[in-house]
Amino acid sequence: MRKFPKLRYPTDPETDGLHNGDVVVTEKIDGANFRFTWDESGQLHIGTRNHTYEADDENIPKAFRHAVEYVKNSATGWAKPTDVTFYGEAMHLHSLAYDDIDYHNPPKGSPHVSHASDTPNVVLFDARRDGEWVEWDEFIDLVEHSPFQHTQVLERGDPDDLSFDVPEESMFGGPPEGIVARREDGVVRAKKVTDDFKESNAEAFNNTSKAQSDSSEFIAAYITDERIENIARNLVDEGVWGSLQMQMMEDLPREVLKDAMAENGWDSLTSGGFE
Repeated sequence: MRKFPKLRYPTDPETDGLHNGDVVVTEKIDGANFRFTWDESGQLHIGTRNHTYEADDENIPKAFRHAVEYVKNSATGWAKPTDVTFYGEAMHLHSLAYDDIDYHNPPKGSPHVSHASDTPNVVLFDARRDGEWVEWDEFIDLVEHSPFQHTQVLERGDPDDLSFDVPEESMFGGPPEGIVARREDGVVRAKKVTDDFKESNAEAFNNTSKAQSDSSEFIAAYITDERIENIARNLVDEGVWGSLQMQMMEDLPREVLKDAMAENGWDSLTSGGFE
């Protein structure tokens, strides 16, 4: 299963061509990246952002076990396609705690979605068939003929006619993370996040004028609390650490800086703000 590409901001050259065709804008859900497919023998295969497993593999990170069980149980009796990989969010707690989701004891380190909740444990946002991204209408048709749910469509059409506004409220209640703009053929995507959630610029929270060097200015601008928390939860998602704990500091600083450079390095190099 091909992993889902990291979403970029519109200033990144990887988003070039977004306006060369109709665009669909959906809510960007704050969960853990999750993918799944069935092979010709009917075996379910699942993936986190960086690793893949057979669904009965005991090495699946515990943070994703609720999502695996949800997919298994939901797909019972469904004529499962064997040529499609579905991409979505596993809805355990990340940076945002949605109002309408029944998390299972998140203060005690078990931030999984309760199986008793009416909210889906997995929300889909994309799919590939035979190795190619599917057109948006085909994706909607696939999901609507499945037992699963897709993320909220906010607007679609000619990009020159769209607002690209972030909704005031998430489809799951409370503040949203942002939006994803996807060219309808699935080849190009870009993201936009709210100022409250934004990982890309901490100038509203950190005083960059006090920085003594370009490197400390970069840290002041881009190493936000939101970024640190998100990367820490990603380390738990991937099974690198079993829970949020102080000992993960041996990995966390490096991973936070790698993410900051991946997300914001291009802006820094092209803006003239950093040497």
